[in-house]
Amino acid sequence: MNFDSHKKTEGLGSISKAYHKHKMGLMLHASLMVTQEGLPLGLSSLKCWSRVSREETPQEKQRRLYQSTMKEKESIKWIETLYETAALIPKDTCLITLGDREADIFELFRVASSLKTFFIIRNRKDRKFIDEKGKKTTVQTALSKTPILKTIALTLPKNQQRVARTAYVDIRSISGWLP
Repeated sequence: MNFDSHKKTEGLGSISKAYHKHKMGLMLHASLMVTQEGLPLGLSSLKCWSRVSREETPQEKQRRLYQSTMKEKESIKWIETLYETAALIPKDTCLITLGDREADIFELFRVASSLKTFFIIRNRKDRKFIDEKGKKTTVQTALSKTPILKTIALTLPKNQQRVARTAYVDIRSISGWLP
């Protein structure tokens, strides 16, 4: 939530660094529940926080994140909201977490598995993978060998960095284990 133009606010943190200046505001992570048919049921969890502004090099940031515990990272929001949502739904309801690359964290996969829930995550890392037949490979290799279930056309509007275009996304699915 960008409050950069509101000069008299207090307690805000950095939401992005644009043109060497931190944009100020609050971070918000929401979990939306929908039916199989896509009917929105409401929000099951909200996390709101103020991010600490840091002046650090990419190497310093990488070192800090590597040395931090899961509870110290912003990524904990995925795990907390999964626990909160799982506590709200009836036991016979199938829970599927849908996440972007930021949700590609092993701890989330471990928690989802322990709660017997499912997840669809856009992967960031090409993780080791064991398919249902026990063959060891990687997620990307396994996906590349599966048929395309569907191709979705997405209209990307023009912005400052690109012209308007249509992007095509192939949908594939695999089942197995992350060792």
